[in-house]
Amino acid sequence: MIRKIHEHRATKRLQQMMSDVRGADHLTSWIRPTIKKELEAYFANDEGFNHRRLMNVANRTSPRSSKYTRSKLLDREATLAKTFKYTTL
Repeated sequence: MIRKIHEHRATKRLQQMMSDVRGADHLTSWIRPTIKKELEAYFANDEGFNHRRLMNVANRTSPRSSKYTRSKLLDREATLAKTFKYTTL
């Protein structure tokens, strides 16, 4: 398992170094440069997208957030049945 994680990280690092050398992003190389520039400009100026993005960042970094609560704050201990429901569905 550790070897698999190491190989995955090494692969990602090598891809990043190669894209730095080539000056291209290997993940978006399938998008034509003109379309990519238009998309970047659109999302940079879209207020709704920026608001949702910032809210998602804030929710991810919130100490009270959890992916198992479906955006509900738990001010009390969850019952075993609720924990099972949220973690298995």
